Amino acid sequence: MPASNFLNLSNKTRFRLTLELYSCGSGLFASQAIFLRVPLLDLIITLLAALYIIRASSELKKHREPFTPRQKGILFGIQACFCCIVVLGLLALALLKHTPLSWIIFSLALVISLCSLFYGYEQLYKDETQA
Repeated sequence: MPASNFLNLSNKTRFRLTLELYSCGSGLFASQAIFLRVPLLDLIITLLAALYIIRASSELKKHREPFTPRQKGILFGIQACFCCIVVLGLLALALLKHTPLSWIIFSLALVISLCSLFYGYEQLYKDETQA
């Protein structure tokens, strides 16, 4: 794919922009976990991802076409899978470490994930007026 098509966000659908935001956010999360020991590379990846997220978010606000039921299911499934992966990873860490801090982090991530899923559900299925 040419770089000009990738950076031209006005031609993309609302669903595609949302998927790209999800993947960019997930990639940013993974890069924070992987490149933690390489500060310069981590900074570059974070800045590039943040710039793209800002541009894509502003373009996404302009799109008003509604999601199909299948697209809603896909988006909510991605949100649920990401939350499950994070929570299960932190549960495994808490079980291996046996420290109070790891259990506190796990429980905090669990509560935030549940709130995130509830908000995602509200945005996709309940709030049809803003779609």
